[in-house]
Amino acid sequence: MNELEQIKLIKSYVAASQHEDHVKNKTIGHETWIFLIRAESGAIYVILSYPSCCSETGELDLNASGVKKIKTTRIFITIKRIGGDGSRIHASNPSLEALGFFSPNPNAGLIIGTAGARYLGIWFEHIPFYSVWVANRDIPVPDSSGVLTIGGDGKLKITYQGGPPIVINSNVESAKNSSGSITATLLDSGNLVVRQVDSDGTPGAVLWQSFDYPHNILLPGMKLGVNHKTGQNWTLTSWLSEKVPAPGAFRLGLDPSGANQLLVWRRDEIYWSSGVWQNGSFQSAPELTQMTKGYNIYDFRFVANEEETYFSYSIKERSILSRWDLDTLGEVTLLTVDRRVGNTHWIFETAGACHDGFKNSTSVCLAEKPTKCRNGTQSFVPKRGYIDVSETWYDSDTNLALSDCHARCWKNCTCSAYQALSPGDGIGCHFWSNASSFIPLEDFEFVYLLTSESNEERITV
Repeated sequence: MNELEQIKLIKSYVAASQHEDHVKNKTIGHETWIFLIRAESGAIYVILSYPSCCSETGELDLNASGVKKIKTTRIFITIKRIGGDGSRIHASNPSLEALGFFSPNPNAGLIIGTAGARYLGIWFEHIPFYSVWVANRDIPVPDSSGVLTIGGDGKLKITYQGGPPIVINSNVESAKNSSGSITATLLDSGNLVVRQVDSDGTPGAVLWQSFDYPHNILLPGMKLGVNHKTGQNWTLTSWLSEKVPAPGAFRLGLDPSGANQLLVWRRDEIYWSSGVWQNGSFQSAPELTQMTKGYNIYDFRFVANEEETYFSYSIKERSILSRWDLDTLGEVTLLTVDRRVGNTHWIFETAGACHDGFKNSTSVCLAEKPTKCRNGTQSFVPKRGYIDVSETWYDSDTNLALSDCHARCWKNCTCSAYQALSPGDGIGCHFWSNASSFIPLEDFEFVYLLTSESNEERITV
């Protein structure tokens, strides 16, 4: 069996394997091969053998001379069709990445098969709580009828009952030649790639990839910066709320002035700066790298040339899972999950514009500029209950995030409390000018009450 036949055999069966050991028989020409998939130390291996290599009990003898062991961590798993709740596809290492439909839930992360809007997302199968990329973040599927397919032109489409198809990659490049085929593949890195495959099965040119269109998560290998040739900007954009993955109020990207630092914009105004990268850390946000120095598993890079300028990072250990998260309040969190010592270790490091007084406070962690009626001692504190007054007004714009409500109430001297107009989704704004009649009730949604040393007597919580 030649190398091409081996690769085709591996590709045909690795996709079907969801277990630690998975055995198949395959006849190629006049030879019958035993095929075994085995997970070892975070990698996937394929073992090929003649039947004569088996023991008397029929089990495969891995020490026999005719056994061939092939490491397959770079095998591509082709996506043909994903549909229905619970349907998903894994990368070549099934413990790393999965692609499927889910419903966001602020309290439980990703929910498979529950009522509500569905999104097509990618997540760590080992940490199935939060997605790392959402295909249809602007247009949810209303029920469980969603199906993902790929057309001959390379376009990924989500079809569902009662609505028009949702095209995920309308800007996919045209195939370079007419021979071969076009496939969508999910790589171990979490990158969803549409590429041309030659007629002999050899992977060809990449026509589109999700890493070029990041959302709120930065994974190893992703870039923050700009492609000078195409004009493509790589930035993170926060979710609108914990339940709505549509673009929110904050963006994270590389400083366009050329300085080696990261910036967070809030509705296009600079909100936070990491400080310049110097001696292996960010001057104003050393917490994003100081924890990683002891591990010696991260490589941080700033690259600038004629084609592109970007910041990126990589992981040296395959057993380490990592991501940077831009949350709905503009904070940047580095999550590291270390699985090398048998038990899973979660490590969080957070950087943002909030001053130290917020760190151990129940106040909303959002930095606002002082105004004629607000000073640094004031903040908004979430309390469950309601306000029994008629001095209230609304803004039903569904593109407003909770941070937008915070900013509007802060700038309005008559505003003393706010809440999401649709608390379940966390969008739209509801304001009050008198919060003195707040009534606490644990079964009610959060109301965000303005409080400080100067007005503790006026506002009772």
